[in-house]
Amino acid sequence: MKKALLLILLLGSHVNAQTTRVSTADGDFLNPLNWSPIGIPANGDNVTVNHNMTLSTDIYYTSGTITISASGSLMEDATDRNFWVDGTGKIVNHGVFKTHLFLASPNTTVHNFGTFASLDSVWTQTHLINLGQIEVFDLLNDETAKFTNEGTLTVLNDMNNQGLLINKAWGSIDLTNDFSNCNIQNLDAVVENEGIFCVGNNLSNCMGDTLRGSGHYYIGNAGSNLGVLAGSATFHTPSGSFAISGNIGANVTLTTGACALTVLNESQGVDEVYPNPTKGLINTSAVGTFKIYGLNGSIVLEGNTEGVIDITHLEEGVYLLEINDLRERIVKF
Repeated sequence: MKKALLLILLLGSHVNAQTTRVSTADGDFLNPLNWSPIGIPANGDNVTVNHNMTLSTDIYYTSGTITISASGSLMEDATDRNFWVDGTGKIVNHGVFKTHLFLASPNTTVHNFGTFASLDSVWTQTHLINLGQIEVFDLLNDETAKFTNEGTLTVLNDMNNQGLLINKAWGSIDLTNDFSNCNIQNLDAVVENEGIFCVGNNLSNCMGDTLRGSGHYYIGNAGSNLGVLAGSATFHTPSGSFAISGNIGANVTLTTGACALTVLNESQGVDEVYPNPTKGLINTSAVGTFKIYGLNGSIVLEGNTEGVIDITHLEEGVYLLEINDLRERIVKF
């Protein structure tokens, strides 16, 4: 990681009786005039951020809940700021959250329904649930951690999983560099991938560790397996094989193919596509000729729409909707 996560140990804390505070204006998180009741949010408070708040210090939170609403944001200022949620602390994000380093200790609560924007490093030791978007440079999912991804996870450099990583059928994970499923502590590392998991460079699955599920793994360079490949997963490598094979289940498929997320990430946005994810019907304000592409780039459905598209018969998964010259990533569940 670009900076040692031990820097988090330098974070300060505030100790106070528990108070419920709601933001009243944009500005500094530590400005007492930006809160009702007036005062500085303290460790243990239940805080709701409805405005655009700026962090001018590091945060250490051991109890209470910080909730960022869909209209709110909590972002570091021009200096790198760090956020450590510890003890029984909770952070629930529906808006935008951005710090330099983010650490979540065991037994804490981290739910993201919005955007974790361009963090440098994330180190999680708890159950982190992502139903929105997370973009981070480096990510460590530690031995005690469970990371459930039902949205979009983008890692701009490396990711190491030592715990349990679950990628749902409508989830997507996109790594620019290397991924290692390797526990160097006491337990086994497990990935359950039912969706799309793209690794731009090398993938390593270590001895005793497991990659499984029914989804697709795309590997841009070399794949090494000393552990177990299980389930009915499909592994795409440049050669259609692993440099080191290890234990490969009978229902696992080895083949070639490029990551389809490179197509999905070209989305330009179709106006008002809802609900998304959907069980069948898609509503949109855009009208005209539409095409829906599968993850292999093939057209799975096309026609004309005046505002409603029925994809009930399509399998669960991620698709690309194109109407006229606009594109939108859609999820069927």
